[in-house]
Amino acid sequence: MATSVASIKSPLRLRPRYGFLDGFDEGFISEVLLGKQMVSIEAGTTVYQSGDPASQVYFVTEGYLRREKVSDRGQKKIVGLLHDGDVFGENAVFGEISRDEMVIAVTNSIVEVVDAKELWTRAQNKSGALRGMLRHVHERAQRAEAEIEELVFLNLYGRLGKLLLSLAERYGVQTIHEGKPATLIDLALTHQEIAQMLGATRETISKALNMFKRDGAIANSSSFITIVSEERLSTWIR
Repeated sequence: MATSVASIKSPLRLRPRYGFLDGFDEGFISEVLLGKQMVSIEAGTTVYQSGDPASQVYFVTEGYLRREKVSDRGQKKIVGLLHDGDVFGENAVFGEISRDEMVIAVTNSIVEVVDAKELWTRAQNKSGALRGMLRHVHERAQRAEAEIEELVFLNLYGRLGKLLLSLAERYGVQTIHEGKPATLIDLALTHQEIAQMLGATRETISKALNMFKRDGAIANSSSFITIVSEERLSTWIR
C-alpha cells in the first residue's frame, strides 16, 4: 500500500457478500478469506496509486473509498465509489502487472486483502467461480461503456441527474423533507468531487445543482444532497 495501515487480528463483524466471489460456495469463501490480512485504513489514505505493483485483491468490509484516474494533463476523474461488499484491485487476478488507477479511503475503512495469484490458483479448480469473476469484470466494463454513451447523448444536466439517481439507489436513505418523503444520499460529496466524476468543472456543477434545487428536484445541506422529487429530477435526463 502507498501508506501504512493497521492490521486487525480479530474482527468482530459480519462479512458482507462480495459479488466478485459469486460462484464460490460459502465454505470456499471462508477458506479463501479466513486468516487473511484485514487492515484498517484511515480516511484520506491512498491504498495504492497508478504504477504500483498489482499483486493483491481488496474486499471492502466497511467504509467508503473512491477510485481515481489522472489524465496526461494532470486532471483527476473519479471513476468509481466503493463501499461494503465491493472489491477493487481485481484485475491483478487476470494478469495486471501495475495499477492504472488510484484508490483513496473517503472514510475510515476496513478491507480484507488476498493475494491475487492465490485467488487465481484456487479459482481454476472451480468453473463457477471463474465465471462469477469474469461476469463481475464484464459488468464493470459495461458500466464504463454506458458512461461513454452518456457523454455522447446526454448534456451535463442529464448526466448529473442520472448520477444523483444512481447514487440514491445505492446510498439512499429514506427521510422526510418539508413533510414529504424524500431520499437522502448518505454520502458526503463536494461539488468538486461530483465534477471529477462527470468530467466537468466545479462551477458548472454548482450552477446545475442550484437549477435542480430551484426546480424542486433536490435540496442540499452542507455536503449532502436530498432528492425530493425523482419525477422532477428525471425530466432533466434527456
